[in-house]
Amino acid sequence: DAPRAALAAARAFLSAARAAGTGAWRVRELPEGHQADVRDVRKALAAEEVPEAVLPQGPPPAPGPLGPAALHVLAPLGRLTAGRLRALLPADEVRLTPWRGAVVAGTDPARLPALETHGLITRPDSPWAGVSACTGRPGCAKSLADVRADAVPGRPGLPVHYSGCERRCGHPHGDWVDVLAAPGGGYLVDGAPVPRTDLAPAVTTARTAPRTTR
Repeated sequence: DAPRAALAAARAFLSAARAAGTGAWRVRELPEGHQADVRDVRKALAAEEVPEAVLPQGPPPAPGPLGPAALHVLAPLGRLTAGRLRALLPADEVRLTPWRGAVVAGTDPARLPALETHGLITRPDSPWAGVSACTGRPGCAKSLADVRADAVPGRPGLPVHYSGCERRCGHPHGDWVDVLAAPGGGYLVDGAPVPRTDLAPAVTTARTAPRTTR
């Protein structure tokens, strides 16, 4: 609704400016008695018929080929650096996705192994698939650790999320491995204390071990 409201407000201003005949460029330049009426904006929005958008639903595409001339890659921890973006070229189009990656159109999927050398996730069984983290230090004052620097993927399995504090910003839905920075150093992996140096085996066990739903 925000774009519609902005457009309706702009139209109300233009109408008031034309009626004033003073060549006003800004709302505050409208003379007394010619101000745009917010009620007119509300009426315009209420009278406008808005077709219900039917959006396609389904799971996100897996990293890898998308037909003969396109591919989908993910960025580890959502970090799509300038170097990784340059590695995607040449391409007809690079479209960023809500899944922290990019769809690259007009390129040969045979490039996927080369893109993996740039740190991109190019296959569903990549250990980094399903690994996420909050901002952590130094970007967040509440964080107890530089979780992005400490993050290790372990083996593929359940999603795993690294959090610098108990807010757990950005954690996934459903069942996931909770890696939480501890006040005295180290981490809690699903509540169990783990030294930072032992994160890799602990996360691997947590991602691959059978478990009951939280």
